[in-house]
Amino acid sequence: MSGHSKWSTIKRKKEATDAKKGQLFSKLSKLIEIAAKKGADPKTNFSLKAIVDKAKASNMPVINIEKAIKKGAGLLGGEDSLEEILYEAYGPSGAAILILTITSNRNRTVSEIKHILSNNGGRLAEIGSVKYLFEEKGILRMPKEGINFSELEEFSILNNAEDITLQDDSIEIVVSVSDLENFKNIISQRNINNIDSGVEWVAKNNIDIPKEDESRLDALLEELDNNEDVSEVFTNAN
Repeated sequence: MSGHSKWSTIKRKKEATDAKKGQLFSKLSKLIEIAAKKGADPKTNFSLKAIVDKAKASNMPVINIEKAIKKGAGLLGGEDSLEEILYEAYGPSGAAILILTITSNRNRTVSEIKHILSNNGGRLAEIGSVKYLFEEKGILRMPKEGINFSELEEFSILNNAEDITLQDDSIEIVVSVSDLENFKNIISQRNINNIDSGVEWVAKNNIDIPKEDESRLDALLEELDNNEDVSEVFTNAN
C-alpha cells in the first residue's frame, strides 16, 4: 500500500503563486462547506475539524473559514447547492483514476472532466468499474524533520497503523477510517506538529505503466487537479 498515489500538485508547489493560493483557498472553502452540512461545530464534527485544521495549516484566513462553515451549515440564509460527486475514469495504459469533485453545476463539471480526459488519453468509466479497486483509509502526513522514523514506525505499528512510509520530505501513516481521529490525538501527544490528516481513497494494488505513458498521465492528473471543481484525484499508477 506504500505510496498510494494521491495526486496534489497544489501541495507540491507550496503556494508558488497567488493564483495557486487562491485556488487552494477556493477548494478548501468548498470542502469546509460540504463537511459543515453535518454540523457546524468542529468539536463534534470530526470531518469538519480535519479540513479546518488543513485550512489553518495552509494559512487560510480565519474569516474565510468561519464564513464557509456558516454557509455550509445554512446559517447565512439561502440554500447551499454544492454537492460532492465522485467520478471514475481510466487514464493512459488503463491507469485507474478516482476524481472527487465539489460542484454547484454537475452538467458543467462532467463536461469539463470529459474534455480533460479526452485531451489526455483518458475516458470516463462506468459507475463501479473503478471504485472497487480502491478503499477508503485514514491518512496522516507530517514533516519528517526532527522525527526519529524508527521510533515512530514501532509506535505506529503498536497502535494498529496499517502502513507507514518515509517520503522525500514527509512521513505518511495509513490507518483505518474509524481509527483516524484517535490515532491523530495519540500522535499529537508525542509533540509532533503540523499533522495533515483526512480520509482518502487508497488503491488496493498499484500498477506500473509504460515509460512512454508516464508524462501523458502526469499531464492528465495535473490538469484535473487544476480544475476549480476537482478537490482531490487518486490513481493506482505508480
